[in-house]
Amino acid sequence: MQQKQLLPMIRTEVQRNLNGYVSAEAILTTIDKYIVPPGLGDNAGLCGRWRLV
Repeated sequence: MQQKQLLPMIRTEVQRNLNGYVSAEAILTTIDKYIVPPGLGDNAGLCGRWRLV
């Protein structure tokens, strides 16, 4: 994901869609540490595919 500016919007939308249904600490207060960019960067999909083979 090369569009880092989308992460705050994604986090906000996740919280809005959950609408209080999930009361996990990670979602309520530390969502910025819960929804993060992929650790493998642009290779995340490719590495995940090879891991499944």
